[in-house]
Amino acid sequence: MVNSFIKAIAAMYMCLVLIRNKVRLSNMAKIILLYGLMITLITVLRGGPGYITSAITIISAVVLIEYSAHYAADFISDAMLCNEIIVYWNLLSMIIYPDGMFGGEYRAYTFVLGIDNSHIRWLLPAQATAILFYKNTKEAMRTLALTGAITVSIMRRFSATTIVAFACFWLVMFVPVLKHKINVWISSFGYLVMFFSIVVIQRFNYLSWLIIDVLHKNMTFTNRNRTWGRALLAIKDSWLFGHGNLSTEEYHHIIGDVYTHNLLLQLMFSGGIIVLVIFVWMLVELNKNANASGGIVRTVTNAFIMAFLVSGITEYHFYAPSIIMFMVLANSRKCKDKEEHIKLKVIKPRNRTVYMKRKS
Repeated sequence: MVNSFIKAIAAMYMCLVLIRNKVRLSNMAKIILLYGLMITLITVLRGGPGYITSAITIISAVVLIEYSAHYAADFISDAMLCNEIIVYWNLLSMIIYPDGMFGGEYRAYTFVLGIDNSHIRWLLPAQATAILFYKNTKEAMRTLALTGAITVSIMRRFSATTIVAFACFWLVMFVPVLKHKINVWISSFGYLVMFFSIVVIQRFNYLSWLIIDVLHKNMTFTNRNRTWGRALLAIKDSWLFGHGNLSTEEYHHIIGDVYTHNLLLQLMFSGGIIVLVIFVWMLVELNKNANASGGIVRTVTNAFIMAFLVSGITEYHFYAPSIIMFMVLANSRKCKDKEEHIKLKVIKPRNRTVYMKRKS
């Protein structure tokens, strides 16, 4: 309760700062706020547990990034520092406590607790932020050091989902054909094809060497297909509005797991067709900003979305870190425009100010 109260005070304060400085919300900010509002309303109307804390986190992140985007270089540097603290501290905890600092129910669901943490939701945004940081500052050592720490963390945990997602990320970043051809819509289409192809993979064993020997999964994808089947039945009962945000006990009762272990199914389960449409709207906005920004921003956006969707086949990672990354990528064009058109005051002859444009 104390934690929720502090979050609420922080969110209200940041909203007041935003209003006082007359900062207009970007399209992505409006879409994400609508996303949080819809899931909150659906949860409340269905009498589910409070989604207030998560909603406050989303509001705080959106407001903070909207305000910080007006100071682009400082914001990316601050984001880099936050990610360095998280990744290095987690790596240290994995070395000192390889089996986790705590046991029981907290072991698998908290980030800085050793080897059983949820890597992808933090490490993928951290890697994308590191590349944007290098673009702005040209500080190669910090970028390489953070990339190294992320890589060691991935190999230490050796999660199949994380390894495949990062492989997709780096392929899009460096393979020329993929770098110029992959975009948000190709990644989305690939996600759908791969997800629906799982049925074929389970029926025929021609990819068993990849699933079993390389990824160390069984042909049921660690029984995720059973969870997906139950989730589809639940979605069928409420396909328009979904079931809202449920407690762990309710998830276990309905689908036999803590969540659906799939991005598409989780969005449908939580908010139905309405929330799924809102998420697609986010992708539209990201694609528009990526094309308008061009260069490294476009490449990072496409690589991040590709990895995010690929990992979304067997996991659901649309939590605060990914939501924040959506905001950062959507604001990249705004940041770029400000950096290119910033004016430097050079002289003041006779009460008249002369400006010179700085070349980016």
